Parts: sequence; C-alpha cells; structure tokens
Amino acid sequence: MDVQPNKKEKKEPKEKNCCAKCCDCFKGFFVEMYMDIKNWWVDFAVFLYNSFIAPWTPGYRATASAPVVFWLVLQRSWRQTYRNFGRMVAENALHLFLGLVMATFSSDGVTLTGPIPAGAVELCPYELGSLCTNPVIDGYIGMTGFLCWSIGFAGIAVGAGTFGNEKIQFWREQGAGMNFIVYFYAKLVSDIPRIGFAAFCFTAAFTSGFASESTFGRVYACVLLMYYSGFALGYLTSAFCKPEMAALVGVAISMLFAIALSGANSPSLKEVNDSDSGIVHFIFFLSYARWGTEAFYVNEAIHFDYMDIEPYLTAKGFVATNGQFYKCLLNMFLQALVWQAVALVFLKMNNRQSQK
Repeated sequence: MDVQPNKKEKKEPKEKNCCAKCCDCFKGFFVEMYMDIKNWWVDFAVFLYNSFIAPWTPGYRATASAPVVFWLVLQRSWRQTYRNFGRMVAENALHLFLGLVMATFSSDGVTLTGPIPAGAVELCPYELGSLCTNPVIDGYIGMTGFLCWSIGFAGIAVGAGTFGNEKIQFWREQGAGMNFIVYFYAKLVSDIPRIGFAAFCFTAAFTSGFASESTFGRVYACVLLMYYSGFALGYLTSAFCKPEMAALVGVAISMLFAIALSGANSPSLKEVNDSDSGIVHFIFFLSYARWGTEAFYVNEAIHFDYMDIEPYLTAKGFVATNGQFYKCLLNMFLQALVWQAVALVFLKMNNRQSQK
C-alpha cells in the first residue's frame, strides 16, 4: 500500500506581542479620530452649501428652512419639558433645597469686618504689620466656594438631560439629514426659561437666610449666569456619559472648578492675574467659578467701602467696583458660549456610527 507523503502542516500565525497589540490599538484610535474630525467638517461644509449655495442652483427642491426647523424643534422641546408638571416640580425642588442649604450655612451671619484702626496697627510688631492690616473677619470668601459648587452641580446634573435623554432621537434625526446646529441651539433656547426659573428658586431660598448687602436683582444675576454656565457644561457632559451618571460627574466637575479654578483658594486670583502664562489665563477664563466668585465677592464687598479694605482686596486680586462686577457677568456669559460650542462639536462627533 502506497503511503501518501504527509502534507506540510500550515503554520499558525504567531500571536502578536503586547507592544504590537498596543500599537495597533493606538493606530486604530487615531485613524478613527481622524475620520470623525474629517467627517464633521464635511458635514459642516454640506450644511453651509445647503444653506447658502444650493437654494440658488437650478433644479433645487425647496425644503424646510433653518428658521422653520428651529421653530419646530423649539415647539417640540417646550412640549417635552414643560408639559411634565411632576418632573418640573422635582427638578426645581433640587434648586430650592440647595438654596436652603446655602441659607442654613449663612444663617449665623456672613460679614466683612475691616482691619483694626491705623493707630493700633502702628503698635503691632514689624513682622506682623502686614497681617494687622487684613480684615478681622471675611466670611464672603468662603461662602463663594460653596455657592459655585452647589450651583455648578445643579446646573450640570439638570442640563445633561437636555440632550442625554434623547440621544437616540438625535441620532435618528441626524441620519435623516436634520441640521444639527439648528437642532442644538433650538434645544438650548428652550432651556432658557428653565435656567431662569431654577436661578430664581435658588436665589429666593438662598436670600431667605443670607443677609446680602446688595439687592435681590444683583444676587440673582450672579446666580443666573452661573446656572447658565452649569447647563452648558451639562450639555458637554451628556456627550460622554449616560444621564444616570450625570449627577455624579457633575459633582466632580463642579468641585474641580470651585476648588482649583475659582481663585478663592490656591492659586489665588492675584497669582492668576499676575501670571505671564497665556494658557493659565485662558484656563481660568473658561472657569465659571472664577468669574462667579469675583462677581459675588465684589457685589458684597463694594458696600464696605467705608472701611480701609482696599489693600486687602488688592492683595486678593479683587477690584471692588461696579464696572468689575458687570465685567465678571459678561465674561461668565462669554465662557458659557465657548462651552456650548465645544458641546456642539462633541455631540456631533461622538457615536457617529449611530448617526448614519
């Protein structure tokens, strides 16, 4: 019997080592990121073409214009948000509760007591001369940190639901060709009454125990713009995490801003203003807590101008003037616009495979 020669066994491919696997993983990540960025700009170019060039070309089939789409999305968002009475009550109960907690913290009285008289300062030891010129009591600087944290947490937790609760609907509409820029800003505009009422609930509860030296309107302006910034960060958060995780993520983000990027701790606002680094200035410009802290502090400290606290405020980096107060409010609004634009980009770029 003839014996057939054994066929050569096929060699199994060698398993890639750990370094090769990591290299392939990073390569795939960067290729996918490149394709996402390229496709986003292609979509944006198509949007510009369809908006400004296509309507003037022959054979163009007229579709709903951007204002019409904006109005339709806005109407739908209003129905989704404001017809659910139970949800509205539960949502604003959170803002009332946080405002009452802050009012409880300040129920013993928050004040700014100026330095000791100049004659007494001359009797201080030379080494303690600078300390003797500081105010005896400054409760406002500590209050600002808690205020920025609580408002930021509430704004992020609630704002994340605007897009996080309807991602699937957003992906379907993207697949159907809806203008994502119009969709985003229609949803944002629909949130403005929520932001205003949330800020009102918080301010009303907060001022019930906090004896402000200023008016209700000025305190409300500070709180309103901090909420506006918190909602913008909530939109960005919803691009990366599920709605049920938004509250936990909001706690971490608001703590980061209120503790590390407010200027009330270290680094101080004076150190930030004196820094020559443009990156440091830009990072702190994007912090709602940095502008919220200064706006709230200046709004209260400006009423203590009869005391000799100007050297103390200068050492802290604050300028207690009405002009500085309104500048802080304006910058808080502008940095919120930046976070909204960043959220718009990432909501479009993330999960692109679900938007086809």
